Amino acid sequence: MNTADGGAVTASAPPVVEVRGLRVTISPRGGRPVVPVQDVDLRIGPGEVVGLVGESGSGKTMLARAVAGLLAPGLRPRVEGSIHVLGHELGSASPAERRATLRTDLSYVFQDPNAHLNPTMRIGDQVAEVAGPHGNRVEELFRSVGLPTTAEFARRYPHQLSGGMKQRVVIACALAKDPGVIIADEPTTALDVTIQAQVLRLLRELATTREVGILLVSHDLAAISQFCDSVAVMYSGRIVEDGPTAAILRTPRHPYTKALMGALFDIHAPERRPVAIPGSVPALEDPPPGCRFGPRCGHRTASCEQEPELIDAGSGRRSRCWNWEQL
Repeated sequence: MNTADGGAVTASAPPVVEVRGLRVTISPRGGRPVVPVQDVDLRIGPGEVVGLVGESGSGKTMLARAVAGLLAPGLRPRVEGSIHVLGHELGSASPAERRATLRTDLSYVFQDPNAHLNPTMRIGDQVAEVAGPHGNRVEELFRSVGLPTTAEFARRYPHQLSGGMKQRVVIACALAKDPGVIIADEPTTALDVTIQAQVLRLLRELATTREVGILLVSHDLAAISQFCDSVAVMYSGRIVEDGPTAAILRTPRHPYTKALMGALFDIHAPERRPVAIPGSVPALEDPPPGCRFGPRCGHRTASCEQEPELIDAGSGRRSRCWNWEQL
C-alpha cells in the first residue's frame, strides 16, 4: 500500500490495531438501548494513517472511543467483538491489563485542545507530567511537533498560545509515552484552514518517521483524501465502504461516498457547484429497514429493501451496496 505522500506501508507487518465484528450498545438512563456501532472491522498497520469519515451522527467518535476504552460510563456501554492493540486482545483482558495497554500503547488526541490542557499549568510541565520518568524529553518532544524549544516557551500557559500551537502541545503529550497508536478525533475542527493543513501534515510525518499507526477521525473528506493511506466511510453505525484512498476517490463504490465527494467544492472545477446530500443521518433509535442509506439514495432499487453485507468491490475495496457496479 502506498502512503498519501508517496511512501510505502509494509503490508506484511502485523497491524497495530485490528478490530473485528465490533458492536457497541449504549443504554443511557431514561432511554432505550441503541446500537451506534455495528459489525465494524478495522485494521491499521504501523506507519499507516487510516481515515474514518462520515457526517455527524454516523458513529465515528463512538467507534474511536470504543477502541480507546474511553466510552463514558454514564452511557452504560456494552462492547462486543474483538479489539487488538499491538497484539493485546482487550475484550478478554482484565480491567487492569486493558488499562495498562491503553495507557502505554495508545494516545487519544481530542478535537478541542482547550478541554485537554490544564489552564493553570505551564505547557512544559504538562508534557513532562505525561512523559513521567522521561520528563526531561520536553525539548525533544516540542521539536518533534514543530514547537519552539526555548525555556521561555515551555513556561507559557495554554492561553498564551494560538489554537494551532495548543493542538501541537496536545500531540506532544500524545507522543510523550511513545505510543504505537494515535487516535486523532477531529483534531482540526477549531482551527483555520492553513493551520488545519499544518496539523494534519504533522500527523502524516509522525506516522512515517515513527511508524505510529494513526486513526484520523473527520467529517472532512477533502482532508482525509490528502493525508490518509486508506479510508473507512461510516454511515449510521456501519462501515459502508473502505479501501485505499486513491482508489476510493477515483471510483467510489458506495452511493454515500459518491455523495460525500459531490458535496465538496473542487478547486480544479470551480464551475461545478457542490451538491448537498438530501435528508439526514437516521436516528439510532429508529433506523430504516434494509439499506440505511436507502432513503437518501438516488440509486435505490428493490434489492435495497434487504440490508447489504460489506462485500469485495475490487481494487482492494469493500462496499456495503447491492448496486455498486452500476455507480
